[in-house]
Amino acid sequence: MKRFFSLNLRGRDFVWPMLGMWLLVLVVSGCTVAHCVAAAESTMTIVDGTFALRLLLGVAIQIALWSGVALTMLPIVQRSLVATEFEGEAVECTYDRRRYLGLVLGGVALSVVTCGLYLPWLIVRLMKFFAEGVSHRFNLVSFRGKGMRLFAITILTAILPAVVVELVLVSVGYDAAAQPLDMMSFAPLLGLAVVLVELFFVSLFVVLLCRWMVDMTYGDKVISTRLSPLSAAGFVMWQLVLTVLTAGLYGPMAELRTMRYVAERCVVVGPDGEKSMGLRLRSWRDWAWVWGQVLIFVLTLGFYLPWYYAKMMNRFGSRLYVEE
Repeated sequence: MKRFFSLNLRGRDFVWPMLGMWLLVLVVSGCTVAHCVAAAESTMTIVDGTFALRLLLGVAIQIALWSGVALTMLPIVQRSLVATEFEGEAVECTYDRRRYLGLVLGGVALSVVTCGLYLPWLIVRLMKFFAEGVSHRFNLVSFRGKGMRLFAITILTAILPAVVVELVLVSVGYDAAAQPLDMMSFAPLLGLAVVLVELFFVSLFVVLLCRWMVDMTYGDKVISTRLSPLSAAGFVMWQLVLTVLTAGLYGPMAELRTMRYVAERCVVVGPDGEKSMGLRLRSWRDWAWVWGQVLIFVLTLGFYLPWYYAKMMNRFGSRLYVEE
């Protein structure tokens, strides 16, 4: 028997949080660009006193941007959760706003100062904060992911492969300068190889990130995923290849099928045994519907975002189920 989640989100409930996030990104991004332009046109040196001032100003801008974005996430997450029901009972969530404010401000500041090195641990602390404020039928939720694991996933499947690919391209570029005729004949094959390698590591990063995120407890039950890294990466990579070959037209279908692939490999293990999960799709009908929502979003210059978010969550969140 399949027990479906039920979501009843309303776009108007997300107007102010998302509008605030949108305006904050625009204003602070403009300040960042203006600051970078002023720094580029300046004749200051490192020993100049204004250099330290501009550096501190740039750090302050980044802290303000990401702190503001993170703060607007709290009402979005909370309103999404309280509009969710499972087995006829709504999800309850309570958050300490002061604790969240301190967590965000301190975490963002550390992430900016450490050039992003602290970011995985900040993400873990935020995930734990959001999970620990949720309960359903008096069952508390907790997140079990570790910051070091997320850091390793990011380094090994995102940053390191990109650096290696860049070094290879630079090395080949120097060889091409020395022997242009010989190297140019291999340019198409080399380009194809680079694209395939990058798509593979992007796919592997997505799979490992999903495995890391789906690791939590619900009362005395454990929710996890049994994704096989290589086979799952192959599936995701094929979806990305189809998206590239169709110039992005297949994109929504790739995302939906990836979501279903991951959901079907999630399990809930508890004293009463193991239960599987899944996501019901209507394939091309859903694909056409998503493109319609994207078109409205573009035509309204992004002001449709609250309704876009609510409709997407309602449509596909209500298709998620747990099978007895």
